[in-house]
Amino acid sequence: MPITVLLAEDDPVQQQMLGLLLEKKLGYHLVHAHGGKEALEILDRRPEIQLAILDYHMPEMNGLELLDICRQRYPALPVIMLTGNREVDVIVKAMKLGASDFITKPPEPERLRVSIENALKVNALQQEFSRLKKKDSGAFTFDQII
Repeated sequence: MPITVLLAEDDPVQQQMLGLLLEKKLGYHLVHAHGGKEALEILDRRPEIQLAILDYHMPEMNGLELLDICRQRYPALPVIMLTGNREVDVIVKAMKLGASDFITKPPEPERLRVSIENALKVNALQQEFSRLKKKDSGAFTFDQII
């Protein structure tokens, strides 16, 4: 079953180009959102979404605001940010807010593929670590046994 990716992009040309790349070339199942508010509505309704790709420049709510809300509501969801230019302060803010990666548009197909794979792998490792940590929290320590 293909991985479901949410793409929040308000520019129809970019949305179509990225959609073709993600679906046809890379094989992901894609859900489109035309802005931040629509992206949040979709995330609330579609728990099968495994990754979000957010454009930085969107009306009503920019990508950083959306990323911040995603981190609060969906802390386990990996997020990759997109922008049309390299704004260093925005990249730093995005990474501090928990973005898995930051890619400039138009993304190179291989760069996007690697970024998505890495984000999903890191997310899987974090979830496994959390699961093991919870499982281990009920165990006795050496001092408790003595």
